[in-house]
Amino acid sequence: MCEFTAPARGRRRLTHPFRSGGTLFGEKGAKSEKAGYIKRRHPMWFSCDRVLKEFMMDVFEAIKRRYSCRAYEDRPIEQEKLARVLEAARLAPSAKNFQDWRFVVVTDSDTKAQLAEAANNQTFVGTAAAVIVACSNNDHVMTCGQAVGPIDVAIALEHIALQAVAEGLATCWIGAFQTNKARDVLGIPADIAIIELMTIGYPADRQRSPKREPIEKIVCYQRWQFGS
Repeated sequence: MCEFTAPARGRRRLTHPFRSGGTLFGEKGAKSEKAGYIKRRHPMWFSCDRVLKEFMMDVFEAIKRRYSCRAYEDRPIEQEKLARVLEAARLAPSAKNFQDWRFVVVTDSDTKAQLAEAANNQTFVGTAAAVIVACSNNDHVMTCGQAVGPIDVAIALEHIALQAVAEGLATCWIGAFQTNKARDVLGIPADIAIIELMTIGYPADRQRSPKREPIEKIVCYQRWQFGS
């Protein structure tokens, strides 16, 4: 089992991606070493197993808390939060590292209202702090027969959705929209594919828990074992 030490002179400090201040030592210190915790900035050893477990739980918690939000507070997103959300998208994987996604971030009220109209008059779209219009500039088709654009953009958007949760924000995927209207509103060239819209902002509703299929119904091992 590998181990790390808390920072000393000449050593780099480990950081936590979802904690304010970025420390692995807890927001307000912690319990005693006997209880298996580590105090902030206290120079004692801790196991990488514990660090990895804490990190994994944070990611899983964000996954569990993500939901499709359709009501937003009339409140702008702080620039530093929006920057981290977009950085999460930038770090997403893509086919052949094409990084073919292009995002138009719309915060102007009039433009959001036009996008809401393009989205089959879903009025909540215009009330979000921002609407992210996700596009792809690549029409490459992989050997498997699938186009890279929708897949690459979807991965990046889910990065956005999960980082939004970590920032106290909420999102909603919008696939019901008229591409040509959105294209005209934003001046997007004809050779750029508009894949999806995503609203983002501070939620004014509560998380809903839609029914999910049991794991046995969606997973099998070694060979296809599902019915028709």
